[in-house]
Amino acid sequence: MLWPDGEIHINHKITAPFDTWRIEELALECSLVLVGLDNFKIKDYPGYENKRGSGSRSDEPFPLGECRTFIFKPMVVQVGPASTSYEMMMTAPQPPHVDNNADECMRIFGDYLNHVEATFGSADCDVHHSVCEALRVGYERYMGGGFGRESSGYIGVLYELHHLSILRSQRLRNMRLVLDQQQW
Repeated sequence: MLWPDGEIHINHKITAPFDTWRIEELALECSLVLVGLDNFKIKDYPGYENKRGSGSRSDEPFPLGECRTFIFKPMVVQVGPASTSYEMMMTAPQPPHVDNNADECMRIFGDYLNHVEATFGSADCDVHHSVCEALRVGYERYMGGGFGRESSGYIGVLYELHHLSILRSQRLRNMRLVLDQQQW
């Protein structure tokens, strides 16, 4: 749904099999930046009907189940006055985290994230080995971080790492676009 302020709200089921649709990554490919993630509330969308949309039962409602509202804004390219340089701007704050694992993720993977440029800038680096080793060491750090931890808690930390990786990739793509535009 397109909102008057330019926000794009996408209401999407997050249960299987819909949880594999990679909504955030698909949006980035379309130059959209995630600015919010909320639990879906049907009352926020007057007139919304959960219809199937196609097929022989297209007018029948489907069970909503657990849904989220993904809120996006377009990435904006802004040209400075009397300047040939371009600046990529994100028009909104960074997306909020559903799971609050940021501190734990940085404790476990901070060295890996800070070392990634030196590691992957090297031509003789075995990327597969480096990533697998970082995940193994990360698991050991997580399990050693407190008594009674279960391996299932590590999954939340990995989701946070994935989120940080998407943000880093987005930032690097933006920087590349800026550099490409400056060369013109």
